Amino acid sequence: LSPLAKRHNFKILSQARGSCPWFATGAPPEVNTKCFRPICVDFQPVLLQRLKDLKPDIIVLHSGQGIYDGNLTKADVASALKIYKSLAKKVVVIGDNPTFPRGPNPQDCLDREPDTRKCVKNENTWSLTQFIIDECKTAGVPYVPMRDFFCTDNHRCPMQI
Repeated sequence: LSPLAKRHNFKILSQARGSCPWFATGAPPEVNTKCFRPICVDFQPVLLQRLKDLKPDIIVLHSGQGIYDGNLTKADVASALKIYKSLAKKVVVIGDNPTFPRGPNPQDCLDREPDTRKCVKNENTWSLTQFIIDECKTAGVPYVPMRDFFCTDNHRCPMQI
């Protein structure tokens, strides 16, 4: 992306910490400390201050599901989107690649199945993904689904991406 940025006279700055989902920013502290690693909870105020200082034109968020355990609510996601929208002229959410329930190792399937089509699964749309999509729509934040890049029209997706 750097050559593209240079050609169009803009900068791309990554402000992320691995396995620390953006939507936790809107969650109350008791949810954050229960759902997410302490390093993520500590990183959130640092991230928000950096963004305030940078005054970006656009913030691109990735809706990776991270280590979510079911305690996050629609209100938490809505609150996080409101926070990010206050920090930039535009916010966009990039959808996660399709995720499947934990199961057999893809290599085990490929080793045992001569027909590799049997190692392709129907997409499992996690409830979190849907309410992120819903809250993006409500907040007027574009959501870019990644499913179209990885899966067929009938939602058949590879076991591992």
